[in-house]
Amino acid sequence: VMPLVSAPFLLLGELIRSPDWWAARFNVVVVAAGVVAVFRLLRGRIDSGFLAKLVLLLLFASFLTNRLRDYNAEVFTATAVALGIVLLVTGRTAFIGWTAIVIGVVNVPATLVGLALVAGCEAVRRPRLRCFLPVVAAAALIMGEAWVRRGGPLVTGYEGNHGFRTVLPYSGEAGFSYPFLLGV
Repeated sequence: VMPLVSAPFLLLGELIRSPDWWAARFNVVVVAAGVVAVFRLLRGRIDSGFLAKLVLLLLFASFLTNRLRDYNAEVFTATAVALGIVLLVTGRTAFIGWTAIVIGVVNVPATLVGLALVAGCEAVRRPRLRCFLPVVAAAALIMGEAWVRRGGPLVTGYEGNHGFRTVLPYSGEAGFSYPFLLGV
């Protein structure tokens, strides 16, 4: 999803500077736009001084500041999901909030579990089963993308990936070769 969203930035790079220059700044623009949107959504609900301190704390105590240097998917996902959750909590345009969350989850499929937890919380808060529709939509989009790119809805691209052989006893073997008990 992120390459599609960032395509205008990369095309702008054909006119001004370079696509690499704009790609390196894409995550900064995404986070800045997300912070501005959150400030506007929470204006009048939370003290702006407290919100500014909270945003600074979240930026500097999390992975975001280091990830802003690169062109990677996690920042876009975190920003889209956070913005979507704020939209849900404030009760404004729940459809747009769920859409932002689903777009973020499709961008990084491992966050589907988090989406299921958010949907569960919303189902408890507003007793409706339709809160789980975004989970179904995200799973369908993830599987559809896998089908188009790799030829099957359950093909992850990691089949047969066994890693490198090292001095560790269970390295270089396919699947979950490390014994669970030793991992714990």
